[in-house]
Amino acid sequence: MRNICHIKLLVGGARNNYTCRPGVQPGNARRLRRGMLVGHVGRITPEVIGGWAADTKALDAAVDVVIYVDGKRAARVTCDRFREDLRDLGIYGEGRHGFEHQISPPLPLHLIDRVTVRFADSGMILPDGERVMHRDANLGAILVTAPGRSGTTLLMSRLSRSPQICVAEAYPFEVRLISYWSTAVQVLSAGADYERSTHPDGLQGDGFKVGSNPFSHSDYTDAFRTRTLESEYFSTYVPNQLLDVARTAITEYYQRIKDDRQKRCARFLAEKNNNLDRSTRSFAKAMFPDLKEIVLVRDPRDLLCSHVSYFGRAAAEAISQITGACAELMRIRREEPDVLFVKYEDIVLEPGWTDRKLADYLGVEPFCSGEDDAREASEFKVHATSATPAASIGRWASQLSIMQQSQCGESWSHFIAEFGYARSGPQLNGG
Repeated sequence: MRNICHIKLLVGGARNNYTCRPGVQPGNARRLRRGMLVGHVGRITPEVIGGWAADTKALDAAVDVVIYVDGKRAARVTCDRFREDLRDLGIYGEGRHGFEHQISPPLPLHLIDRVTVRFADSGMILPDGERVMHRDANLGAILVTAPGRSGTTLLMSRLSRSPQICVAEAYPFEVRLISYWSTAVQVLSAGADYERSTHPDGLQGDGFKVGSNPFSHSDYTDAFRTRTLESEYFSTYVPNQLLDVARTAITEYYQRIKDDRQKRCARFLAEKNNNLDRSTRSFAKAMFPDLKEIVLVRDPRDLLCSHVSYFGRAAAEAISQITGACAELMRIRREEPDVLFVKYEDIVLEPGWTDRKLADYLGVEPFCSGEDDAREASEFKVHATSATPAASIGRWASQLSIMQQSQCGESWSHFIAEFGYARSGPQLNGG
């Protein structure tokens, strides 16, 4: 029968007791005399890995162990800490065979599957030296796509109410890591451009610009005898590796939001798209194959009023931009059936119905419509161009001239009909 001992580890300045089996029986004296590597891992946590290891043939020498995280070497640790329990056994010399490795920053449990501790010399796993970590379900992603001034801030505020959705709640919810990393990956995986980007002779840069890879250029293809190896490296391998880096960085950010907001049941992260940017949408789908995309639409005539009031741009310029946005929204509706279209008017006038529609699409609990109405009203005033959200609906009937109304009705007739907006007067119902 094995002896049971208690290991005392110092973690964060506090003494903790852990029961473990040293892995050595008093009756094994003959094995000890022959010499063998023995030990035990008493603790594996995201913050600390600790235990002991010894060579019974050289008790005065310290044994090294190697810690692996998901098969990748993370640290080599020398086992030379004093352990009173080992000394008291009387078969491990002075007992200086302990180890305790502090992990900083702590291991991200949602990304780690397995931690393994091996003897450095033999590669054998220490007793109790492998542990499958508890792995949180990876967060899915929600992307909110819409032209500017369509109510994305209001929608993000609604999504942030859900305990199952992580949002960077810095008003007006413009943390857009997916858009940032989309741009970064495009640049870093683009072919060399010596005129507009980095030149091989100027790699020291100015500290603020990296640019495309200067060695993804025909001048350097001779580095490979097999050209396909070089082309595949830049066209496929590098973009895929960068995609993995981006996914990890984005997910970790929202895992920390999850912890900070104490949303233990969170299943999704949610961000705004860079308006209707196609590259960001494609990038998000590549990173998150199960991406949930919500496309927000608004009566383009009200959108025109908001553009003119908020941006101070000429009506003709705003009409041209909105016309392009309407065409893209119609294309998405025709070609991409998996996205959910939501009308700004419904969010304002039928919040309960809209929240249930969103919850059903996302597979989350209802958003508890009506909560934080005071916060919503306060947020609306920050960059609103009307007195209330309700007042922003149908404003075009009084704010646009008859000529502008006629022009917009003709330019956007298909969009207006497609999404059920009235051709004259304010539209007050969802559709």
